[in-house]
Amino acid sequence: MTHHTLDLSEWSGGCSHDDLCRYLLNHGLVRSWRLVYPTHRLRYILPIQSVLHHTDLDSQSMAVVVYRGVNRNHHQDLSRLRSLAVLVIVSCATDVPDGCSYIEVSCPRSAWALGAKRISGSVSDHMSFCGVTGTNGKTSTVWFCHEILRRYNLAHLLISTYGYKIVTDSYTDDSPFSPTDHTTPDPHVLYRILIQAYQVGVRHVVAEISSHALEQKKLVGISFNQVAWTSFSRDHLDYHQTMDQYFKAKWQLFQDPYSTSKTHHMITQAVCDTPEFQKLVGRDHHVLIMNDGMDSSGDFRRQNLSLAQHLVSDILKKSLSEIRLDVPECSIRSPRGRMEHVHHHPDVYIDYAHTPQALEFALQSLKQSYGYPVWLVFGCGGDRDPHKRPLMMTVACAGADRIFLTSDNPRTEDLQLIIAQMIQSISAHERDKITIIESRKTATYEALSAADRYYKDYSCDVVILIAGKGHETVQIMGDQTYQYSDHDVVAEYYLKNSQKTN
Repeated sequence: MTHHTLDLSEWSGGCSHDDLCRYLLNHGLVRSWRLVYPTHRLRYILPIQSVLHHTDLDSQSMAVVVYRGVNRNHHQDLSRLRSLAVLVIVSCATDVPDGCSYIEVSCPRSAWALGAKRISGSVSDHMSFCGVTGTNGKTSTVWFCHEILRRYNLAHLLISTYGYKIVTDSYTDDSPFSPTDHTTPDPHVLYRILIQAYQVGVRHVVAEISSHALEQKKLVGISFNQVAWTSFSRDHLDYHQTMDQYFKAKWQLFQDPYSTSKTHHMITQAVCDTPEFQKLVGRDHHVLIMNDGMDSSGDFRRQNLSLAQHLVSDILKKSLSEIRLDVPECSIRSPRGRMEHVHHHPDVYIDYAHTPQALEFALQSLKQSYGYPVWLVFGCGGDRDPHKRPLMMTVACAGADRIFLTSDNPRTEDLQLIIAQMIQSISAHERDKITIIESRKTATYEALSAADRYYKDYSCDVVILIAGKGHETVQIMGDQTYQYSDHDVVAEYYLKNSQKTN
């Protein structure tokens, strides 16, 4: 892809109310408009809920997006906008206060994304994008892309569940992630990051693309050079309702406007083998490239690494064999909280597995790698798909020799109810291997302590998988968010034990 230099003065002043209206009109979104201050310059485009929490922003330079959310219709907040200088982008103009500027559009979320692009001077048109979607494996795949690109000293922007990293000459392995609002950031956050990266010479973006982001039109206005799909299994049905709807949300990445005739498509055999793919796409693979080394055997690391190598091969225009020779597999680090080996004797792994398929593959992997019992510490999150809970428990009972059933992120649900739903269908024999401890820290401590006792009694180790939270550093209980890290808990346990020994 040829990149033309972007004149940063194009975005530094944003655009006028009138200019934004014309831009959205050209994209077929505008129904009607009233521009009281047509020449006012826009520097921000924000959702109304953000504006109401940041009253110090200059209202004259702000466009406010109003839409119907999952849990709240934000049109009811319009009356709280006091400044007549605010430009409101809304789907129903009758809700806008008298005298206030507005642009009535057919899809406020698309207008939000396109508005952010226009205000930024269309910086995304001057960068190349590699997008990775999938139920499991997104984070690992983009991380492996980052690891390989880093070895070739290619400046790039990494956007993932962890946050974002801008990788340039000054980057070091311990450079931290900067936080974002979501796995795929909201449009105004995304374009702020893109501008920041562009200013320091970055022209390549590798990003996780969530089904929520595609359904919510966060990326409208961006065309991808490469798109990939790692896996597909049950998740997020509290949002998408059915597996078909979940599949269709992800499939958008492979269609217009995100994919063009120049987009390089990559998809795993495991996705193509799903009933949803067979039903909704069929066997016409003329736009897809089936990558070697990918199957449903459960070796997620190898599959995701192979996918990343193919993506980087296309980004750099280098052969696959050259990339594998230049950057050997053994030199590539795994991302934090993805089958991460955090302690020896006993061997303790932390993994983000929070779907039945991911948990099954993680347990299978450990059983194949170790010749002794596999123990599991895990729970299920609240305010999410409740039908997934007994499925998770079935997988756990089939793959683990002992289970410490505990909390994940209960959120606003009753933890005891979550646990009851998890164990409702298991047999009495399976219940014998389960220890229920509601406190996740206490459950982890007990698993580690029991492993020590097991070794003393049987002169044999166990391998422990702590699943569900991975890299996360908080636990959400009720409406409170507490600092919590599986990594810190494991380290704290062994530090205390070493102090006792000394």
